[in-house]
Amino acid sequence: MGAEQPDAASGGRLPLLILTLLLMVAALTRLYGLEVQSLWNDELSSWGKSNHPTISRVIEKGVARDRHPPGYRLLLHGMIRGLGDSPTLLRLPSAIAGVFSVGLIFWLGTALYSWREGLLAAGLLTGSWTAIFNGQEATPNTLLLMLCLAKSLAAWKLLLGLQRDRAVLGPAIFYVLAAALT
Repeated sequence: MGAEQPDAASGGRLPLLILTLLLMVAALTRLYGLEVQSLWNDELSSWGKSNHPTISRVIEKGVARDRHPPGYRLLLHGMIRGLGDSPTLLRLPSAIAGVFSVGLIFWLGTALYSWREGLLAAGLLTGSWTAIFNGQEATPNTLLLMLCLAKSLAAWKLLLGLQRDRAVLGPAIFYVLAAALT
């Protein structure tokens, strides 16, 4: 298990070109049609728990009665207060997280194995019906996936750095931030 990076010795620019194409497809499939359907049950629940006048009310009314961490509710609260509460805007954080997840799974696969496995994982996630569906919902599922991938990549980089007696401050900070947000 090496930390093979996509460079001239391991595939040239081809892996990054393919990744770019996968990211464009992921963006198209997750951003296309966000406004087509009205909000449904779980999305309305997310909206209702986040649509309060103040952050303290979101915590009191939307988070305290919910078993889930407050991060997603607070993110939606900021979106609603700053930009509005259209279905497109409420679904946008999930769509963006879905696209980032494709890139993160590529880098995780590349770090664990090689760029070939990274591209395979990114391709599978790009075309996954479940990932596309969740990436178009105003629910925390895709954000959780993105943060778990980021945390896993940071943990792997941290472990490699510790094993090789390298500086690990960057991966350690990234891991703590991703874990806290998760």
